[in-house]
Amino acid sequence: MTVNRLLILDVVLAISTAQEVITVSGNPSPLETTISSSGETILPQQIEQTPINGRNYLDLMQLVPGVTINRQANEGTDAAAPILGERGGNAVFAY
Repeated sequence: MTVNRLLILDVVLAISTAQEVITVSGNPSPLETTISSSGETILPQQIEQTPINGRNYLDLMQLVPGVTINRQANEGTDAAAPILGERGGNAVFAY
């Protein structure tokens, strides 16, 4: 195998038609139009079944979609748990 070499392949792709039908059915979830906030509840069953090292609340927050944990940041700072791109200080945690 030779590295750092230019290799040109003339590939011809034939154009053809494709026909597919996709049917989506179901009821959409209700959309709350009066408020812009969202929330999530972590059930006691989830807490019991999750292996938590050191009983850190940030580990439980990872169960919520959109939450990321920044392990390099201090737990008490805004950078510790960004939620959907927002700073962690803009969120309210109830326990």
